[in-house]
Amino acid sequence: MNQLRYYVTAIIGLCIFSNFIFPWWITAIVSAICSFVFKIKKWLAVTIAFTSIFTVWSGLSLFHYLNSARNITDMISLIFSNVGSNTLILITGFVGGITAALGSWVGVNLRMNYKNA
Repeated sequence: MNQLRYYVTAIIGLCIFSNFIFPWWITAIVSAICSFVFKIKKWLAVTIAFTSIFTVWSGLSLFHYLNSARNITDMISLIFSNVGSNTLILITGFVGGITAALGSWVGVNLRMNYKNA
């Protein structure tokens, strides 16, 4: 149980920290490294990575929207056939969640292949 707690804390903390420094796709690399290090079952690791990073990216997107980026979000929503700002925030979270889930899946598979070699 502590391993899960450490995994969630590591993936959320490292993704938040690294997204301020590196490009958006660093989320996949961080998820892969965390899934490689922590010995968690494949689908549990993928589900936790998706859920936690979906929440983080949606929350950060909502934070930026509420603080200063309303005009930018509204302009971007016009590009996507005038979808609402709330939908755009959820799409942002979904992209982050899918990126983290795929990275986590790669990390677990690398760990399983490394163990079998």
